[in-house]
Amino acid sequence: MFTPPEVIVTGALATKVSNIAPMRYTAETITGGLAPVHYVHGGITNAEGVLTVATPSQQEAQITEIIERSSSESFVILSQSMGALAALSSIEKFNSPNVTAISVAPPLLYPSDIIRHPRITTVSKMVNGGLILPSRSFALGDSGPTQRAVDPSTLPEPLQLAVPTELFDEIDEINENYWARTVQAVEANRLQIVMPTEDWNKAALTASHDLPEVHYLPGPHSLITDEETLRENVRAMARLAGVLENTLR
Repeated sequence: MFTPPEVIVTGALATKVSNIAPMRYTAETITGGLAPVHYVHGGITNAEGVLTVATPSQQEAQITEIIERSSSESFVILSQSMGALAALSSIEKFNSPNVTAISVAPPLLYPSDIIRHPRITTVSKMVNGGLILPSRSFALGDSGPTQRAVDPSTLPEPLQLAVPTELFDEIDEINENYWARTVQAVEANRLQIVMPTEDWNKAALTASHDLPEVHYLPGPHSLITDEETLRENVRAMARLAGVLENTLR
């Protein structure tokens, strides 16, 4: 009897990824309710009880713990945006055909450009000498994804996540060989790349054309679209998990 892989959904900066419809619904489609879905959010509560933006190493540590404590035979890491950094490190760490990844809108070509992109810097602000990022997905709590047509005025006020200084240090360190590592993982059939056709990260969209294989899906960076397109995109991404399974086993 076929057993689907466990899915580890890894979120973007300051994102509670269980509240992001394309990611949550894709994970649930891959498992079909027959295997667990785990969420590694783009925020974490630090030792002082402050909600902060998760660093790639913190996300990787969570992924490692999930895999090592499970008796499952296979895992797919489904990542969004900057969550791709932890996803890539994890498939390299385990170096096994049983641990693969699908990365949606990864931070090509240079991850450090993303955290300094106007899309990020214009919403961040300094408070009491520290940088913070707002998050509506965390403000939604455990309510799950909202519909695309929701009136923003009906949503809760964004939670403010503190940005640790080590976030920039880690991402800058990853910067140097991220592209080469991504190409290697794609060529080894252990990583599938999904790029939104309307990604605000134009540099990443341009760079993606030089990868060995890319899957382009209609929609913005988050892939949050109208319901019909969302359903098609979810089915397309879930099929990629099947491609990984069939190629590596």
